[in-house]
Amino acid sequence: MADEERRDAAGWQPPAPLPVMPPQEVGGFRFAAVADGFDERKRPRPWPGRPWVSDAGERGRLLEYLRSGALLVPSDERTYDVFDPENPDRRWAVPVRYRTDGTWIWSDISTYHLQEHHLAPQPAFYEHIESHEYRCPPVPEPVRLAAREALFECGRIEARLRAEYRKQQYLETTPPSLVRGELSNEPPTIPMDYDRFDELDLENPRFHADVETALFQAGWMPGRDAAARVDPWLADFCAQTDPLGKRHEIFPAARDIYREFGLLDLYPFGRGEETGAFPIHFFPADVPLAEVSAFGLAARLSMRTFPIGRTDDSTNVLIVDEQGRVYMVHDIGGEFFLGTSIDAALEVLVRGLRAPTLRSRIGDLRSGNR
Repeated sequence: MADEERRDAAGWQPPAPLPVMPPQEVGGFRFAAVADGFDERKRPRPWPGRPWVSDAGERGRLLEYLRSGALLVPSDERTYDVFDPENPDRRWAVPVRYRTDGTWIWSDISTYHLQEHHLAPQPAFYEHIESHEYRCPPVPEPVRLAAREALFECGRIEARLRAEYRKQQYLETTPPSLVRGELSNEPPTIPMDYDRFDELDLENPRFHADVETALFQAGWMPGRDAAARVDPWLADFCAQTDPLGKRHEIFPAARDIYREFGLLDLYPFGRGEETGAFPIHFFPADVPLAEVSAFGLAARLSMRTFPIGRTDDSTNVLIVDEQGRVYMVHDIGGEFFLGTSIDAALEVLVRGLRAPTLRSRIGDLRSGNR
């Protein structure tokens, strides 16, 4: 099955356009936009004043110019027809190659929409083509290479703008106590102080190298304190009651873990040394108490416990007890003792080390032996 067919079978939907304005000029080259933005239906707007090219002869001259531009990057990439996105025959019909005449850079998307929908080129570009009497000039190789680099730089700039827009949307629509990963470290909540990395003891490292790598990639730093983000969530979570009226009570060992690791997502690299490595998702998360209750384990240990996170298997809940010992509890797969501290538990989960069952250790754990 072709990639296009697989995407269609999965229920393809056209992506919503992002309101990001790409650069209009880079490195002395001007970039021709395909349309004048998008309307409220997320369809492209034609250019005001000169939107369509109804004369077939005029279209032919324009198409010849557009097709004669020097190709910047050979590509078979195709995209969907923004004027007819639901039509499966047009879903992957539009070529995405870029060309130049030494002054302007345009996409074959513009050529396609002129040919199929009679959409006029951007007015300034249209006037440029007319000024050359519809004859595209030859492009010297150094100019073509410079245009190609300008195209690449334009793509990098647009990617940064899109990332910044998505980040801003995420921050505006997500409660501060649920903002995850590196974004949970942002000022004014947690000042980014890279001098903290000087606190790392290279002679006696706190974490195994694999654990440290996963933590850094997740947005952790030495001295991290996410209290301003996690404490409001903890207050709300501890106010929830289960059907029997029980509530979780936060205690120092749990609070310390939340403030250092809360809101981080760790994705270990590789398969694990003895068993599968577990991606870890530290709470806060938008979950009700009923899904992550630690009351059952508390009863077996005869001490308070608190849920601190999950693995990729959403039924695996990570729990800490009052002494800072960490467990993994699965509704069906059983209960496991991960270590006497969060550091030890991280090593087991990230490195994929085998953990003993809780049943084999319950006597020692109840008596407080480590």
